[in-house]
Amino acid sequence: MAEKKKYTYVGTHAEILPSGAPIAPGEEVELTTEESHQWRADGLLLSEAKAEQMNPEVTEAAAKLARKLRVNVSSVKGTGKDGTVTVEDVQAAADAAKTEEGEEE
Repeated sequence: MAEKKKYTYVGTHAEILPSGAPIAPGEEVELTTEESHQWRADGLLLSEAKAEQMNPEVTEAAAKLARKLRVNVSSVKGTGKDGTVTVEDVQAAADAAKTEEGEEE
């Protein structure tokens, strides 16, 4: 059996994995090298080590809201102490994404 590694999905929209399971921005997934190849080539997956380097500090409430709103916190500029991502930062990012989607239609 092929060894699986942890990756973090860094795309901007929810996608469907090769297994058929959905994945949202910021979520972790375990894939084999073969399964992850195209996604990594497209820049949509980060290895666990690389993701840890990019992950900002996030309050627990902000992380929960980000999951609910499907906001990738690694792309959010934190305004809290020492750059911590706050609930307000996540909400602002979600609102900005909705505005952008509205402009594209």
